[in-house]
Amino acid sequence: MSRAEFKEFEVGERKFQVKRFDALTGSYIAFTLFEKILPVITGNKDKFLGSKTPDASADSFAEMLPSTLFKMSREDFTALQKDCLKVCYEVLPAGVMPVIGANGRWGVSDLDTDTGLVLRLTIEALLFNLLVFFNDGGLSSLVTSLNNSTSATKLPNALI
Repeated sequence: MSRAEFKEFEVGERKFQVKRFDALTGSYIAFTLFEKILPVITGNKDKFLGSKTPDASADSFAEMLPSTLFKMSREDFTALQKDCLKVCYEVLPAGVMPVIGANGRWGVSDLDTDTGLVLRLTIEALLFNLLVFFNDGGLSSLVTSLNNSTSATKLPNALI
């Protein structure tokens, strides 16, 4: 089964499209988010690592994301957000218009002051591109592998 290359959604009367990250950007963003999430996972070892069937559901991680993302520096968050917005487009009668251009400037009118819409687009890009880790047991497999490797390497108790 092939993955969808884009997703369209509406916000009010506007229509947007989010596309896939290129592999390097997607890998960077995934590792950046896992860097923020893994300490929370290891801090909740019983929930995520302490059983044969770790709870690696999207809901479990959705509960953690706000606390982990709020620990990012402004520069890190801005870079992450721009990477996300670079795969977002507004669908207009003449075609799709990038939300952020290659030059890093706004490509769509009225977004520079619409914090809610910018956050929505950022979240849509993250979900569309990273939900593959939650589908088909991808994240569960990663967490199980992490559990096996932490058992094998016997991390200090402070880390597990």
